Formats: sequence, C-alpha cells, structure tokens
Amino acid sequence: MSHTPGPWEAKAPVEHGAHVYGPHGVTVAWCGTNSTFKRAGYYSISMEESGANARLIAAAPELLEALIAMLSNTPDCDHVARAAIAKATGGAA
Repeated sequence: MSHTPGPWEAKAPVEHGAHVYGPHGVTVAWCGTNSTFKRAGYYSISMEESGANARLIAAAPELLEALIAMLSNTPDCDHVARAAIAKATGGAA
C-alpha cells in the first residue's frame, strides 16, 4: 500500500471547488463543483459539499492511522480517532 504521506490539508473552496494538498503543496485531490448530467437533469455539487468532500479526503491519513491504532489496541486510539473525526467533519469530535 502506498499513498502520499500526510498530513493533508483541505483549503477553503474557491470558485469551482476545493483542493486537498499534501506535503510541500502537492495536490492530492480536487473536489470540483462541476455539473453532471443524470437522468433527471443536471446535478451540481455545491461549494459547501465540495468543501466537505475535501475535508473528508484530507482526513484520510489520520483516519487510516486511527484504524491501525484501533486494531493494534494502543492507548492513544481514542485521541487519534477523535482528532481524525474532527478534521473530517470540520468541528470537534
């Protein structure tokens, strides 16, 4: 398993979406607000939803660390898990 090492940081959404950056300012993900055609018509992701998607993606390294800690039964598991949840949701866990 290989991925860009954390921490990752979600930036506030700009005109067409939100970036997630890894170390050294490398873009890890782009959460756009582009429209997609569905059977019922066009669907567009809002700026709020784009920002929430970016925060969830940015929390991925910490969420992985928390799951590994849970499986390892380490004492720091609760703290790591709560910090990852807060980062993913944009608030306190």
